[in-house]
Amino acid sequence: MVSKFIISVTHAVEGLGVVLKGHSNFRIHLGLAVIATVLARSLEFTTFEYAILTITILLVVMAEIVNTAIEELSDLVTVRWSKHAKVAKDIGAGMVLVVSIGAAIIGWLLFIPKFY
Repeated sequence: MVSKFIISVTHAVEGLGVVLKGHSNFRIHLGLAVIATVLARSLEFTTFEYAILTITILLVVMAEIVNTAIEELSDLVTVRWSKHAKVAKDIGAGMVLVVSIGAAIIGWLLFIPKFY
């Protein structure tokens, strides 16, 4: 018998697959995360710096996932153009923008000093 936990994990992995396959911005952010992680390794980040980098990457990924959920749900409940759906999608996109700008600032603070 398959446990509820296994079923939940399966659904979560399927959801990540949807985001990964269907949303290029998510793939771009993952690519940038890989580059940042490789660069951090070569620059010999401290454990604390790795922790900050990891949390920052997770925040960007989470924002992209939440934005995708907002977009999918908006598309589900509206068959035609809707001002409310547009506002919800714009807010979700704004969230990703704010988190991404924050991540860029944190990246700047973490990486630039390593070059001096």
